[in-house]
Amino acid sequence: MIKNNIGQESQENKDIANQVEIGKRIKEIRELSDLNQIEFAKKIGLKQSFISRVELGKVNCLADMICSMHEVYGASPNYILLGYEPKFISNDSFFKKEKALKEEKEKALKEEKEKALKKVEGFVNSLYK
Repeated sequence: MIKNNIGQESQENKDIANQVEIGKRIKEIRELSDLNQIEFAKKIGLKQSFISRVELGKVNCLADMICSMHEVYGASPNYILLGYEPKFISNDSFFKKEKALKEEKEKALKEEKEKALKKVEGFVNSLYK
């Protein structure tokens, strides 16, 4: 009976250590994706507080979360769970969408800056008339 309890404690400790390692790898994937916990969680349909607890190793990662991380970010399930490289598997559709959104955002920002500059120039010119 005592051996069984010791074996159970040992397995529980291993499970907790593995949970912590998975949390660290998920945090790394998030940071490599250049996102904070709120943005990261939103894109995979979870709450920031849950992401925080997973990254700290306080709760287990959900299978759905791993699938979503792969679909949305191209994260390798083998890396998340086992630490096997590569960290990312090519997910062309995700990267193309992200690139298109970034380019669209940059274009809109440039247009806004140009409009603001024209307003300032018009105001300055009106001062000198």
